[in-house]
Amino acid sequence: MMRLPPYCAALALLPVCQSAHAQDAILDQSLRFTLKRESRAWSLRPAVTLEAPSRARMARLSPVVTNDRVHALNITFQRQRHRLFRTAPAQSIDLRPFVSRSHSLLMTVEDRLSLSDTLAVTAGLQGVNAANRNANVTATGGKERIGARDWLLPRIAITFRPNTDAGLRLAYRENMHSFGETGRIGPMGLAHETYRAMAQNLRPETHRLLHLDADWTPTAEATLGIAAFQGRVRERLSFVDHGYQPFNSGSARLQGVRLTMHHRPSRHWRWSVHYMAARLDLARDGHAREHSLALESCWSHGPWAATINGALRSRPALDAGSHAGNGGVRFEGALRYNLSDSASMPAYVSLSLSDPDPLASAALLRDQTAGPVHAADRARGIMLGVGLRW
Repeated sequence: MMRLPPYCAALALLPVCQSAHAQDAILDQSLRFTLKRESRAWSLRPAVTLEAPSRARMARLSPVVTNDRVHALNITFQRQRHRLFRTAPAQSIDLRPFVSRSHSLLMTVEDRLSLSDTLAVTAGLQGVNAANRNANVTATGGKERIGARDWLLPRIAITFRPNTDAGLRLAYRENMHSFGETGRIGPMGLAHETYRAMAQNLRPETHRLLHLDADWTPTAEATLGIAAFQGRVRERLSFVDHGYQPFNSGSARLQGVRLTMHHRPSRHWRWSVHYMAARLDLARDGHAREHSLALESCWSHGPWAATINGALRSRPALDAGSHAGNGGVRFEGALRYNLSDSASMPAYVSLSLSDPDPLASAALLRDQTAGPVHAADRARGIMLGVGLRW
């Protein structure tokens, strides 16, 4: 049986003043549906006649439909386009042949199968195609593009949970991120030869991770977890100091461990602590170590919700861009207010302070979807957001 919930499409136009000569149009579309198996169990049903209702007999074999929710195939398509189009007066130079545009297409297929009450398997893959054309404001007129494509990024996980208090999970996944700055923020002014050299040498960032996780819940309010991992980060994407020009800062093999503890003192407040240590074997010879200690606190009451996250981290081993720094304290926070309690059409307003973690080990452990990376995604910033879903 196929269940097709409504798909959602969002069209956002960034506001600009009337005197601006260019506008950035962002079109984000997504489609998601789930295939679930419908099983039929055959059973004998009594045939009751009107003449003798009390003398029922087993005379008919009928199928009984039961919904089997332990097996589901989820398929997602996401398509996003950025286009920088001209709104200059008619007497201006026609720049239509040099329109900057970028697009990304993401496909996700994931299947979950419960083999027993304690054992489950999740397997799937991601496919991504991201490309930029005329990403440079000064090197126009060519068909050079910066892009990456991979339709086979597998992932598989085996989960064993003998009871509700303990669990063990073995997982493997691959991921890819490419540069995707066209039509969003910039500019990136380069000579044509410099831009062509960058476009030919720039490579997408790829991840390959194998990890073993174990968790234990000694009480209803506390959870302990430990994870051992090893993997590889290839062609780590970084950005120049205070700019948007991308470059590859290196590759490394990683192995390490992560410890976590979650505690919920009340239904309105919870906090957690995370410690991670990793060893990196750099592709350019040599070794490095990364470690971080993070403390997070979340509070919610009524329409209000707040999150604070502080971390003490080491110097990044690969990221040499403007946002890497020399280690030290990293701080993030968010405040959100729900304008509507309706489950069918929630609305909210939020204020957040972001400071993404530049450690290669942290990037490897984050389970993000494949796709383009923007310089602003890896920079400190403050964002005011308003959301409405239907």
